[in-house]
Amino acid sequence: IITGASYTFKHNNFKIQYTTYFDCNSDNVVYAAICTLCSAFYIGKTIRKLSTRIKEHCAAIRKCDFSNALAKHCHICPLSTGFKFIVLDYVHMFFGDRNTLLEVKELRWQLK
Repeated sequence: IITGASYTFKHNNFKIQYTTYFDCNSDNVVYAAICTLCSAFYIGKTIRKLSTRIKEHCAAIRKCDFSNALAKHCHICPLSTGFKFIVLDYVHMFFGDRNTLLEVKELRWQLK
């Protein structure tokens, strides 16, 4: 997972500034998985720990499960050595429908 005070996407120079610290144990997050070879990226969300979702992506890649966007990308970008993950946004609430709010935030990031 990429950590630091900011991150800039190479394809459009879009810069993210962080005010909160995130790591693999962060949950209720919207994240980007960035190809280490071509900088293509996938936007996703998880209510679970990010590390759990990353392990699921890795398993899908190993199994060539093309219903998974990252596994599909590895098929069309076979020289890729993997993905870097970065948290884009999060939901911090103790009640309510976190999943729906994450879906809204995920869509906003996909449309940027």
